[in-house]
Formats: sequence, C-alpha cells, structure tokens
Amino acid sequence: SNKKRRLWTGDAIGSSDVAAILGVDAFRNKADVYWSKVQQLDTPENDAMDAGTRFEPVVIDWLEEQVGIIGRNVVKVHPKWPDVPIRVNCDGIILADERPAEGKTSGLLGPTKEQWGDDMTADVPDRVLVQCHALMLCTERELCKVAAFIGRRGFARFQIPRNDKLAEIIERDVVRFWTENVLVEVAP
Repeated sequence: SNKKRRLWTGDAIGSSDVAAILGVDAFRNKADVYWSKVQQLDTPENDAMDAGTRFEPVVIDWLEEQVGIIGRNVVKVHPKWPDVPIRVNCDGIILADERPAEGKTSGLLGPTKEQWGDDMTADVPDRVLVQCHALMLCTERELCKVAAFIGRRGFARFQIPRNDKLAEIIERDVVRFWTENVLVEVAP
C-alpha cells in the first residue's frame, strides 16, 4: 500500500505514544516516538491500520448503543503538567458519566495477534491497557470503556479500572522521556 499517514505530533505525547514509551506496543518503540517528536515523519500506513481507522467509528457506534450517547474524538490534556504535554484523543466520552471510551479492532485482515479476554473484563492487550490509563489520567476518571471488534469473534466490551501504580509509572516515565529525551533532543 502506498498510503501515507502524517505522524508528526511533536508538541505532545498521545496515548499510543505512552504505550510505546513503556515498551508494550508491538508496532512502535520509544525511539520511534522520540523521532516523531523531534522531526516530521511520513510513514506508510498498512492495510490493517487503514481498515482499523475506517472501522473504528462503527465500533464506537456499537458501544453507544450499549451505554448511551458518546461525544466523538474529544481531545483532553493532562491537567497536572503544563510543561509535559500529554494530549490524548479520546475516541469517545460517554456523556452520562464523562468516562473515556476507546474503540479498537483486531484481526480484521488476518489472524488476531493479541490476546483479548472475556467480555466485560479488563483483560485487554497491554498496549490498550496503557492507552486507557493515559485517557483516564487526562480525563481524571477511574474507569475507561473499551469496545472492540475482534476477528472471528465480533463485538466485545471491556472495562478498565484505574490502577494507581500503573498511572504513577506512566506519569514518571512520560515526564522522564519528555524532559530527558525530547526537550534536550537526546535519542533514547
């Protein structure tokens, strides 16, 4: 595929960046995030990424049928640090309780490579768990809802409660990455 996706987001750390910084993203690592912050990058978008992006609104539509009206694509900024910008794009915010909602797809174009647990549990891939915690940090909520469409399984719902220890690790590691790598332009 010759599709391109603009990744440059040098002025902030997003939820998927947090997963890569913590080393739980199979597709990107800390160095990838660093270079996306200090220079503008064009990277190819593969067919699976394109399908996931296109199908994500359908997944959020399905979740909305389960939980009520959801505001879409809401940007939130971490309230604690003006100098370490964590800015996330929540796929949705459930209007009834202002909890973040995340839409995911897995295995749309081939076998599912990640482990997804039973419905209504917190058993999601580590990268999704970390992304949800970044959303909870920025929205100051204690629970994140995840809707997923998983190949050979269909729609599933998950609930991720905040884990204070993981939240502390995220905050510590993101601050360290931003101040010791990005701001001073020292590659990890």
